Amino acid sequence: MISILGFILASYAVIGNDVIQTLGTFIQSNTQQPKWKLFLFIGGILTGVLLIGWYLNSGDATYGRLDTVSRPEQMSIWYLIPPLLLLVITRFGIPVSTTFLILSIFSSNVVLGNMIVKSILGYFIAFVSAFIIYQFLLYRFEKTDSIKDLKRDKLWTVLQWCSTAFLWSQWLIQDFANIYVFLPAKLDALSMILSLCGMLIILGFILRTNGGAIQKVVSSKSNLSNTRSATFIDFIYG
Repeated sequence: MISILGFILASYAVIGNDVIQTLGTFIQSNTQQPKWKLFLFIGGILTGVLLIGWYLNSGDATYGRLDTVSRPEQMSIWYLIPPLLLLVITRFGIPVSTTFLILSIFSSNVVLGNMIVKSILGYFIAFVSAFIIYQFLLYRFEKTDSIKDLKRDKLWTVLQWCSTAFLWSQWLIQDFANIYVFLPAKLDALSMILSLCGMLIILGFILRTNGGAIQKVVSSKSNLSNTRSATFIDFIYG
């Protein structure tokens, strides 16, 4: 029961926080599209990536990312604290690393230390890369092209959807571990279908509520309605 509850809480918390960080630019630049169309696109990729990984890895939906994480045979109620904390943080619109909050309670000191080092290096690389890319690439595009004209450019719309599909698939491969850590390492077909349906329901609810508090943070950034800018952001992030 703790495992199932943990999976549900982690699904809502991780999707509510990380998904909007990943898909926020896509949602913002496609506000004119019907939500059912966005759901079919996003949900279809989620379904494909999950089932392919589960099939190719003989029942492991996490693409082997939990091989170094030791999961207890029986979980206590304390394992529910990280996803509950993440829910509260997400409710206040604070984007955080869900990997730290979810997987840290399952990880050894060595694994946790590696996660911290990778995260610090990741933030540094992201900061430097964002500065360089904006100064020498994106700024020039945004300065010379009007947002209205770019919205009418079908080519950039197609490219933006493609870059989002790439980013979304890469994120799923990474973050399925944060959700499925509460379930057994190998899942049968019924468990996989039920877990997939649960995540699709949560994803649909988040889209219906316009992304929640995290989306407000994303929407406050400049030029996300610019299709070309959103394309570069999604592709580089991916």
